[in-house]
Amino acid sequence: MKKLQTQENQVSYVAVFSRPAFALWGQGGRILDGLFTAFEKRGISLSDFVFDQTSQVPAAQSITVNLSPSCYFKFQLERIESVLKNFTDQDLMLFAEILQQTTDWLRAAVPGLSFKSHLFGYFGHSRLSEGTSKDVLASFPTVSVPDIGVSEGNGIIFHWQLPEREWKIQLTIDHSLTLQKGLFTQFFLLTPGDNIDYQKVATAGRDIMEKALNHIGLESDNGN
Repeated sequence: MKKLQTQENQVSYVAVFSRPAFALWGQGGRILDGLFTAFEKRGISLSDFVFDQTSQVPAAQSITVNLSPSCYFKFQLERIESVLKNFTDQDLMLFAEILQQTTDWLRAAVPGLSFKSHLFGYFGHSRLSEGTSKDVLASFPTVSVPDIGVSEGNGIIFHWQLPEREWKIQLTIDHSLTLQKGLFTQFFLLTPGDNIDYQKVATAGRDIMEKALNHIGLESDNGN
């Protein structure tokens, strides 16, 4: 089995509210205090906050907290999002803790707040312990498109539904455009509804992706 040797990766999260958080409209001080309190133990300072209120469109205004050079959290009236770059398996659990902390603050700050959906995303650029991305893609069905250029094969996108959890899963395998002979992997997990256990969903998503990769003959290094 070919092992993925991760050179670059990123995990992301976007949650959409069932209804905009109108209670926080024009409440920059409350938002600042709430986020500062939620992240205070992580060693942040006021200089880590960035306000973007230049737009006249309420949905576009935001407050971003730079938790580290590789991680940020963003609040908007209709949604929250967070990104963690170049992470390890241990960092993934810390990322889940960050999401839980901000959700706890939001529910206390906005009575009746609920979430419409949660989208977890991952992408990675990896070298392979054996062979190249072309060898991996050669095992997938090929679609020939003439008169364009020399074919280097094609990637593939898998789609699954998990009815018992109402999850939608998408996995993409392709050439990396930033890493010569490397492989690009991308994974999305979409779950509807309000309450979720972030650590359980993060762990389940990682396990599903790993299981799918194993069936293709690939093994993840979990970002280590």
